[in-house]
Amino acid sequence: MAPSEAPNPKEAPSTKEASEKSVPLLIREGEPPQTPLMQQYHELKSQHPHELLLFRLGDFYELFDEDAKRASPVLEVTLTHRQQVPMCGVPAHALDPYVAKLLKAGFRVAIAEQMEDPAFAKGLVKRQVVRIITAGTIREESLLPSKRSNYLGAVSITNAGMGFAAIECSTGEFIATESIGERAHSQIWDELARLAPSEVVLSNESESLAFGERLKRNGFMVAEAPESDFSLRLSEERLKLLFGTGSLRGYGLEGKALAISAAGAAVRYLEKTQCGRPVIVRPLRTYSLEDYLQIDSHTLDHLDLVRERADRNRSKTLLDVLDHTMTSPGGRLMRRWLVAPLRNVSEIQARQEKVEFFCEGRETRRNLRTQLQGWPDVERTLSRLAAGTLLPRDLSGLGQGLRRIPKVQTLLSSAYDQATRLTKALSPSLSAFLTAFPDDAALTDLLERAMVEGPPISFKDGGVIRDGYDSDLDEIRNSESGAKKKLLELETQERQRTGINTLKVGFNNVFGYYIEVTKTHQSRVPSDYIRKQTTSNAERYITPELKELETRVLGANERAIRLETKLAQDLRATILEKTEGLQRISATVAELDVVLSLAEVADRRNYCKPIVDDSDILFI
Repeated sequence: MAPSEAPNPKEAPSTKEASEKSVPLLIREGEPPQTPLMQQYHELKSQHPHELLLFRLGDFYELFDEDAKRASPVLEVTLTHRQQVPMCGVPAHALDPYVAKLLKAGFRVAIAEQMEDPAFAKGLVKRQVVRIITAGTIREESLLPSKRSNYLGAVSITNAGMGFAAIECSTGEFIATESIGERAHSQIWDELARLAPSEVVLSNESESLAFGERLKRNGFMVAEAPESDFSLRLSEERLKLLFGTGSLRGYGLEGKALAISAAGAAVRYLEKTQCGRPVIVRPLRTYSLEDYLQIDSHTLDHLDLVRERADRNRSKTLLDVLDHTMTSPGGRLMRRWLVAPLRNVSEIQARQEKVEFFCEGRETRRNLRTQLQGWPDVERTLSRLAAGTLLPRDLSGLGQGLRRIPKVQTLLSSAYDQATRLTKALSPSLSAFLTAFPDDAALTDLLERAMVEGPPISFKDGGVIRDGYDSDLDEIRNSESGAKKKLLELETQERQRTGINTLKVGFNNVFGYYIEVTKTHQSRVPSDYIRKQTTSNAERYITPELKELETRVLGANERAIRLETKLAQDLRATILEKTEGLQRISATVAELDVVLSLAEVADRRNYCKPIVDDSDILFI
């Protein structure tokens, strides 16, 4: 365990050095309450008065003072005191579920990290807030529902109308629209009901605050921002800077001042929560409220289409009936289709044709759904990689998904060939859907060669990169393997030399490698053994030869992990260069998944295909 300035009440330091380093900074009786550690805490807390500050101390995140009092019952952890200062904490390795509890209770969370290794820090370890986590800015996979988008919304309000923008931080989706005139209030309200953002940013001026109160009464979480964040001029400059462009002409924002203001405010809010880290979003997509059938909030509520917020405990919704998707992106797309019905007849007919094709092709549908089962969430993986989060399972999962594409392509091509042999006319949209499935064979091959199957959770554990991928890594591993073999030989050698058959060579993270001899054989311990540690029934020793082997093994292991991490970062850079193509693959997989799901339900329930045209006749 890395030493820290203050031993946590839940876990004492494991080494004498850690304990000695911790003593001057403890908050103990007789000391003034403002120790250097608490001075550091209060300085950070003063910068984030509206957030609960999770302050990293060794292996725990601690909360102090009023933050501890407010968080303790929510986290269900014991409130303790040091020098009459309330405090409580949670393990660093299990942070996410505790953050989820705080967000659900309506709190914002600031994460203060140790910016240097406590073992090598001179004096007080440097800390800074690296991120503010709010309900609308989550990107951690463990905190998000897999089949539901988690939007951060922003609404700009003027006498002329209202603008609305939304960012899905876990996928990078960025959309904006506006409404002008008398219907603006009701249309934007309906749009909020449709997308159900987890958090809505509003200006702190009076008209916006009144709208915010209505949002709060209806279960929305509202964040106030200064009016300057909605400035049209600043919003334009912010968006240009974000997209690296000199004009917003290519984003459909011409003449849409309210949409620009809302989009700029959403980006500004996201920037504040990232604490200097780059904001990662996809190119802004502007849409018209007339593109889809507008379902007002009351209709959306009473039709039981989807279950939007946790306080609505419906037994069954239309989404529950129709959603048999196999992938997370497919589940999110299914939800979007349900709450935004198409108005264009030709687009409706194109969707119907795809569903009908797979409804009739049962064998193809079954095989495709098997291939999609367990497909990685490429959208959210790309977002995490772009944000700098690198996990072995993301790289491995992406490779496993890409490896299935040739099989999917074969199944679709076979279905297309069979349909054309039967002289069944296929529309251009269906033909393109069946024959133009995206692929990236080069990236698939690279990840196949690089990543082991079922990698460990973290790169610090090693063993992530496959043998044979990098010659330097192979050489280091061979060196480590040779040293470990010598350790086994040393154990045999020492048993023979001492005559102690129970002698063994062991290892732990605190003392490294050691020779363990039970107390019943102490009289036979050679004089060149150096005592290292005493346990309840044995003594542990080292020898110069063992120390040399330990240096070789641990040195090689550290070099291997450093090199593996570098190789993984290179893979990350290669993947991000292919972001556009991977997003196309993800979008195609999602649409295929939704179409297959609708075909599956139609087949199971014997649904019929309605005839949709431009007439005003409803004939049943």
